[in-house]
Formats: sequence, structure tokens, C-alpha cells
Amino acid sequence: MRLSAKSEYALRIVLYLTINTGIRSGQTVVSECEVPKSLGLRIITELVHFKIIKSIPGKNGGIFLVSDLKNLSFYDVIFPFENVLKNECEYCQNKKYDMKKVNCKVCIKLNEIRNENIKLLKKIKFYDLI
Repeated sequence: MRLSAKSEYALRIVLYLTINTGIRSGQTVVSECEVPKSLGLRIITELVHFKIIKSIPGKNGGIFLVSDLKNLSFYDVIFPFENVLKNECEYCQNKKYDMKKVNCKVCIKLNEIRNENIKLLKKIKFYDLI
């Protein structure tokens, strides 16, 4: 499974905040994680939107994790950035066939792989990485 750069950067940012508790400047986090600044700040905005991190505006503001570390998984962080729900082959997707009606064997296997990947991603907890 190949992840997008956004997903990899999001994982880095969340791992950084897992290890470095407390309020941190978004720009500091992005810099420390070696994430391109503008992309990193957009990722932070998305992580805030999905309630994985919280942002406090102002001079003494910053970002910090709000998710329960014992339950926060790779899946939780990757989900906003990846199309993990895709379970059709390109042929069925382009032809607008309904997978259930066509019973495409490629789609069925892709769905099995997708479900296994999701199970694995949900097992990996950030708490276990510290």
C-alpha cells in the first residue's frame, strides 16, 4: 500500500505531537517534521477539522493532540487523506457499473485487500510507538 505524501506528513506531525506533549507552534512542528511549510499547515488544518489535534489561536497559541492516545490509530490519521473507501477496479469505476450487480472478480479482491488494510491500520496505535 502506497500512501500519499499528505498521509505520510500527517503521520509525522501526529507522531511528533505524541512524543512532544503540550502546546506547540504549528510552524515549529512543520519545521521539525521536515514537512513543506504551506502543505504542513494545510495538513494541520485538516487534522483540526477531523478533531485529531486542536488549534489555539493567538500569540501563546499553538497545536496539540486532543485524541485519546491509547485509541488513536494510523487509520484515524490516514483516513482524511486517502481514498481508503475505493473498492472498485478502474474498469468498473469508468463504466459506472455497480460492483454488486456486475460481481466483478477484480472488485471483489480489491474490497478484500481494502478491508485487510483497514484492519491493519486500525491495529497500529500511536501510544505503542512511544
